[in-house]
Amino acid sequence: MTAVPGNRHLSWPNLREYLDAGAPAVVRIAGTPDVDLIIDPGEQRIALRGPWPETGVVPDLVPYRHLDTRVGTGPAGDWVEFAVSGRGVLREAYPMLLAVADVVQLRGGDMGTAIERVLASYRELLSSLGRLTEHQELGLYGELVILGNLIDSVGERSAIGSWRGPAREEHDFGLGEFDVEVKTTLSEDRSHRISSLTQLEPSPERDLWLVSMQLTTSGVCGTTLPELIERTMNRLSDPASKAQFADRLAGAGWDPDHSHLYTRTFVQRSPALAFRVTHEFPAITASRLVAAGLPVERFSHVSYVLHTAGLHPDAPPAEIEGIGTS
Repeated sequence: MTAVPGNRHLSWPNLREYLDAGAPAVVRIAGTPDVDLIIDPGEQRIALRGPWPETGVVPDLVPYRHLDTRVGTGPAGDWVEFAVSGRGVLREAYPMLLAVADVVQLRGGDMGTAIERVLASYRELLSSLGRLTEHQELGLYGELVILGNLIDSVGERSAIGSWRGPAREEHDFGLGEFDVEVKTTLSEDRSHRISSLTQLEPSPERDLWLVSMQLTTSGVCGTTLPELIERTMNRLSDPASKAQFADRLAGAGWDPDHSHLYTRTFVQRSPALAFRVTHEFPAITASRLVAAGLPVERFSHVSYVLHTAGLHPDAPPAEIEGIGTS
């Protein structure tokens, strides 16, 4: 088994054959300097091994559970391995290893520089290998702040039962006769990404409230996402509520095994604001496009940035009146 003709790299089907064969293997990647593909079926691990310069710095891979580095010395000198492990992620991550080889052999970069450059380029892929994206982390944090407020105002069962965001429903919370959409930002101008035509579309016969959460990253005085999750769980006394809360977290993409990856601490930059989404509120929705005589079926994947700074907030319903104070 060799690289695909006209290509320096082993194809995925051929690599799959090595893995299925069950025996460790080393495959040289054509080019200079020498770089090897290390295949270890027993550990379900594939790695790129290349020369390690004396001034090299091993990149920090702690945030990525499926990635690691190893260093050592051989007949040709010091080497470093950049590896991915785990049967379920090998195929998806294999191009990332090849990209590192290309930077080293075709662009003259050292292994450390190559790894850092490729990590930056593969940010979306890496989010699936270890943690929520920063946007997802911030969004979940904001929803948990609201959830904490609801535990105080309506009780734990009703609060957790109202949390719909992880179920990918149209709005984040549904309470009584109204819904709540939570938007959380680190921006100074309270700008929020609206990702669809339905996100700010009130459901029939129900009011819709937009809650604007403005946070800032902090040092020792803030709270991390895992800390907020633990604090919220500890407030629950009913086992059924605890189980439902855990299910909701899983639906949001939270994996407790990844809790060590979330080191950012947050504090509220300013009080949360609530806006009743009426026909006068600035929003792009399907119903407004129809009312304007526009063919709504011609629009898809609509997203825009809404700036709430300067908008006059409304007095919210009692259930969310104390937003962010719990």
